[in-house]
Order: sequence, then structure tokens, then C-alpha cells
Amino acid sequence: MLSNALLKQFASLKAKKFRQKYSQFAVEGKKSIKELTNTKFIPDTFLFRKQKDIELTRLFPQTIIIENCSDKIDKISSFEHPGDVIAIIPIQHSPLQIEDIKYGVSLFLDEIQDPGNLGTIIRLAVWFGINHICFSKGCADIFNPKTIQASMGGFAKIKFIYTDKEQWVRQARVQNIAIIGTFLDGKNIHQFDFPQTCIIVIGNEGSGISSEVERYISQKITIPGSGNIESLNAAMATAIVLDNMYRQQH
Repeated sequence: MLSNALLKQFASLKAKKFRQKYSQFAVEGKKSIKELTNTKFIPDTFLFRKQKDIELTRLFPQTIIIENCSDKIDKISSFEHPGDVIAIIPIQHSPLQIEDIKYGVSLFLDEIQDPGNLGTIIRLAVWFGINHICFSKGCADIFNPKTIQASMGGFAKIKFIYTDKEQWVRQARVQNIAIIGTFLDGKNIHQFDFPQTCIIVIGNEGSGISSEVERYISQKITIPGSGNIESLNAAMATAIVLDNMYRQQH
């Protein structure tokens, strides 16, 4: 049985302040929950709309199971059409350190404010083999339900940190790490050689890369197009940049 107090607590996890208060967040849907297998994010509680799902309970045998939760799931869910299962998970931290990015490619997200965009970018990063991401403090919360949903489990497969934007890129430059940013007046990405070690900066949806970060950019690149539309969505631009980087290096 789920007490009213616990129901209220789980429902409150829609808001960042309560995720921080209880150090918990929710993941909705079997597919997203399955992606947590062999990660540090182990569900505390499963709430099933009807009967338990045998595959999920086998994958996470220590998780508390609560069945027949149709009305409770509707109250806890952040979505208009909730699924058949919600997992309540303790927040775990594995903070990214500047030493982690000395080799390979990492991302720096400069005030990506839309949770869906943030989740999609995380999913793209993991797909292209990037598991180190720095978020500026103006970015959306990684444990926002929309970010979690869009990342399709990617959030559990990265090391990340929220930090002051200028501090992070300044430290990277001290380490002689190339910092690559997308701009309208940059070098054609199809003619650009990505360094084996670099930070790729993705700017804000509306205003792009901030002036605080731009001053540390070592190479500007651009995605060529017809020019018949002002700009690309941040996640779309990320996909193109990472695809070009990956094809060069693999």
C-alpha cells in the first residue's frame, strides 16, 4: 500500500525543490527504466498501473513493488498520458572533474533551458560516445521529468557537473584543451578537423553561446545551409556537429 504522505511526496517530485529535498526523482515508462540496468541508478519503488512487470522486477529484484496504482500514477506522472509504470529513484552524483576531460571529447552546454532539448542532447552525446558533460548553472535540471524522458536513460550513463560557465572553460584553456563553438561566421564544419581532445560548446536556444564563454573559444565552426531560416534547434545542431566529429574519429 502507498500511504497518502508517500503519495504526496512522490507527486511533489515534479518540482526541482522537492527533488532536492527528498533526493529522489521519477522515471516513467518501461523502456526508460530498462535503460538503467547496470547503472548506479537503482529504483527504490515501482508503481504499476495494474500487475507488476516480470521483466522489470527481475532486472531490479530489490525494488519495492506496489501494484494496482492507476489513480496514483495519474497523480504522480508529469505527463498528459501517463504510462503503466513509474520508478522512484534516489539521486546519485558522480561529479565531473576537470581532469576527466583531459582526453577525448566532452560537451559544455551554455544555458540550455528547455528540458526536452537538454534530454535530447544528452541522448545524442551518449549515442556518439560522449559521457562527460558540463552544464552551466543556467541549464535545465537533468532530473526534470521531461529531461529524463527525452534522454531515454542517457542521463544515467554520463558524468556531469553544474558549474559557473566561465570558470569551467577558463580551467580547460589552462589545460590547453581546445574549445570548439558553433557560430554563424565560423569555419565550415565539413572542412574542419576535430581535435582528438576538445570541448564542444552548445549555446542557448535563443541567444547562442554567451559572451563569457565566447572569449575562451579556440575555434569557431559553422553548419552551412541555405540561409532561408535563421538558425537550427540546439539539439539539431548538436546532432550534426557530433555526427561530423564521430565520422572523423572512427
